[in-house]
Amino acid sequence: MKEEARLDIDQEPILSGYYYTSILCLDSIESALANHVSIKLSNHSLPSDILYDLILGILVDDLRAVKERDPACISFAHCFLNFKGFSAIQSHRIAYNLWCKGRKVMAPLIQNKVLEAFAVDIHPGARIGSGILLRDSSGVAKGRQQ
Repeated sequence: MKEEARLDIDQEPILSGYYYTSILCLDSIESALANHVSIKLSNHSLPSDILYDLILGILVDDLRAVKERDPACISFAHCFLNFKGFSAIQSHRIAYNLWCKGRKVMAPLIQNKVLEAFAVDIHPGARIGSGILLRDSSGVAKGRQQ
């Protein structure tokens, strides 16, 4: 993904700072993903650094599924930075992990942040397998199965 980011910068140099802070300066895909999602879900009362620590290590990489199945996805970097369905699913995984650990106050808070940021409402207890693709995800709602 870093090589794709560098190629994108060659085509659009104005994006160099964005790509650097989002992908290139981070050690791994996991840290880049935690950073990206924490920024998307944060606000002044829930800072991204607190969310980053909470998120790191939880997320599953569904990038390959999106790249393989979505003809609009031109690169991993493009999906990572621009596809809100991908970000919404990754964000749901945080809420689900918290829910499964009994953190029933924090999990719905993350669920609400996902709804605000991506217009996707998935109950934090809803189990979603890997390799999922949410394309044009605005208005998606998923309840918890009993």
